Amino acid sequence: MRVGYGARASGRDHRQEVRHHPQIACPRGRSRRGARGFSRFVSDAVEHALALTETREIVEVFEDEHGSFTPEEIEGARRTWHGE
Repeated sequence: MRVGYGARASGRDHRQEVRHHPQIACPRGRSRRGARGFSRFVSDAVEHALALTETREIVEVFEDEHGSFTPEEIEGARRTWHGE
């Protein structure tokens, strides 16, 4: 029996399984990027994840010191980020 993407069988979320099992995820990545491009793809993904983690840490420190951002501040940051 094949379980579809994101379906639950025996209480397990198979999306988590795909993300955490390289033998499942790596062939999918290689097929999208080719053998040579895969290392770069993984390297870029790790750099992106680290940048997000570092950004999250900066925001947490700021909010600890100054309180949470207001909805207006968040919207202003979104507009700046998207060049609006």
